[in-house]
Amino acid sequence: VWDFSDQSHKPATEIVVGLSPISTMEFWASSPVPEKATVLLAVTDLTGTLHILQLSKQLSRPITNELVLISSYFDRELSHREYVLARDDARDKQDSKAAANIGGDESKLSSKKTALQEEEATEEAYKAIEEHYRELF
Repeated sequence: VWDFSDQSHKPATEIVVGLSPISTMEFWASSPVPEKATVLLAVTDLTGTLHILQLSKQLSRPITNELVLISSYFDRELSHREYVLARDDARDKQDSKAAANIGGDESKLSSKKTALQEEEATEEAYKAIEEHYRELF
C-alpha cells in the first residue's frame, strides 16, 4: 500500500498474500458510490491460487482533495521524466560528438537505443494482450 503524500519511494505498508509472486489483481466494488461500497480485491499468484481480500474503509474511500493531490504528484513526476529524457538525449549527443572526434565506436549508443526500443515494444505488446483478455472476461 502506497501513500504518495508521505513517501513515494517505498510502500507505507505491505500485505503478504501468499508465498508465490502475484500474477494478476482485480478490484470489485459492491456500489458505484465509494462511501457505500464494499471493495474486494481478487489476487492470483503464479501457482493459480485465488485470494480474495476485503479492503478497509481507509483504503477504499477517497480523502479530501485526493484527486487534486495525486494529479499534481503525477504531473510533477511526468515533468521530471521529460527532464531526465532530455538530459539523456543531450548526453547521448555529447557522447556521439566525442566518439566522432576520437574516431571511437558508436555501437554502444546504438545498442542502448535498440534495447530501449525493444523494451517499449514489449510493453506495448503486453498491454495489447492484457486488454484483449480483459475484454474476454
